[in-house]
Amino acid sequence: LDIVLTRTQQFTIQKTLDLLEDIAMVLVKQEECNIIHSDLKPQNIFLRKNNTFCIIDYGNMNSSKNIVCTIGYATPEHMDKKLTHQSDLYQLGLIAWQCLSGEAPNSFDRDFEIPKLKNYRKDTPKELIKILDNLLQIDMKNRYKSAKDLLFDVQEYKYYNETPIGRVKASIFIAISYNKKFTAIYNILNETSKELNFKCIRMDKLNFRDEIWKNIALEIENSDIMIADFSNAKFGCTANSNVITEASHARAIGKHIIIITQNKPESLPFDWRYLPTIKYSPTKEGLRKLSKEIYKKLRIL
Repeated sequence: LDIVLTRTQQFTIQKTLDLLEDIAMVLVKQEECNIIHSDLKPQNIFLRKNNTFCIIDYGNMNSSKNIVCTIGYATPEHMDKKLTHQSDLYQLGLIAWQCLSGEAPNSFDRDFEIPKLKNYRKDTPKELIKILDNLLQIDMKNRYKSAKDLLFDVQEYKYYNETPIGRVKASIFIAISYNKKFTAIYNILNETSKELNFKCIRMDKLNFRDEIWKNIALEIENSDIMIADFSNAKFGCTANSNVITEASHARAIGKHIIIITQNKPESLPFDWRYLPTIKYSPTKEGLRKLSKEIYKKLRIL
């Protein structure tokens, strides 16, 4: 990557997103294996012949005695030798900043204060700036918690033009029927959750094909909250059976559950009728009221 940047100076927005996505995928694997690289820089990013990026040189990984870092790519925590997986995320942020600005981070004086990207690239989308801001926070408490959260934001923006969440405070599993009728409801739940830096997870957006129910169960277990829509998916039927199954699992393991429905409380399955429920209308005004009610409940949780 160092040679490529010497030749091209700056990356396009799309190429920078490709870099962030490819390296975030590697960092997800690193975290699963409890690996900290600790010396990410353009010289340690390799561009394959198929135009994908990978990380090389793991000689200093997980070292607590002999922490080596290139000047300009050090993280604030390098001084205290207390590196975490978030240290690699910070260094990736520096590399992405360099790819966009054309300026090496060691070519200016900084006390871990990064110059505003808009001074170099006025075409940088605000969504990409938000992603970099969440990578380059001096205090680790304000950075992305994990590479998985970074990857989620990059892919949501890159492929769906969704607004990045930033540092995720909580995750919500949305149990809802997956047809056009419920798309607007999901979008309202998603946008409302983002206002609180909560990430929504939806079954049809999960990236797996095998052992579907096992993976869904794991996602529910790893979530903090569930919102289950018990509205009838079509005339003459009860709530979607998959929604009931997912909500039942969340209830069995003690997760916080918010039930929403367009139906009357007595139409809910018998053992769910006496739980607190938000009744809503799918109209524009009804969805606005739903957003307010969901926001209030999420703030409390």
